[in-house]
Amino acid sequence: MGKSLTGAGLQLAAHSLRTGIAEVRTLAAVESNGQGFLDDGRVTIRFEPHIFHLRTAGRYDVTYPHLSYKEWNPKIPKNTEHSYQLFNQACTLNATAAVLSSSWGMFQVMGFNFASCGCNNLKQFVTLMEKSEDSQLERTVIYLLTTGLDDELREHRWEDLARLYNGKQYKRNQYDTKLAAAYERFAAMPTITLLNP
Repeated sequence: MGKSLTGAGLQLAAHSLRTGIAEVRTLAAVESNGQGFLDDGRVTIRFEPHIFHLRTAGRYDVTYPHLSYKEWNPKIPKNTEHSYQLFNQACTLNATAAVLSSSWGMFQVMGFNFASCGCNNLKQFVTLMEKSEDSQLERTVIYLLTTGLDDELREHRWEDLARLYNGKQYKRNQYDTKLAAAYERFAAMPTITLLNP
């Protein structure tokens, strides 16, 4: 079985969320540009230094200021490769905090949300994120249902979804307008096109 998102996976997710495939595609496009894995097979991640700061009580702020600081900086990390550089360094200091402080997969669910994704522990969460894009989508569906965010997605309440999914500073990255624009694009596509990744 391949790692790429499948039409069957999309249909199951849309059915579970009681919404359309365009809505599911919208979330993927904005969160990861629709890519759950890098070309070399590694799962797409984004390490968040401000979350690492919280998860380690600021212990590394002085000694590792590039890995741990209070205020979110939307320009750091610069890209996924930079995320992995920071993540790998953070793992040498506190591996659990590093995993909790990173968003994972096509839908960029934060590691600290592992329980809301139906996982018993972080190891299970990472294993399922590394399995396939369909698996990443399955975890995201559980997360949306568990947290009640399926309504915001289904009703196209993009500002509410962005605020609750991406955090209170969502406007700095224009997540709400990006979601709205992506949905308009996908909504105009035929279903058969949406089902073919």
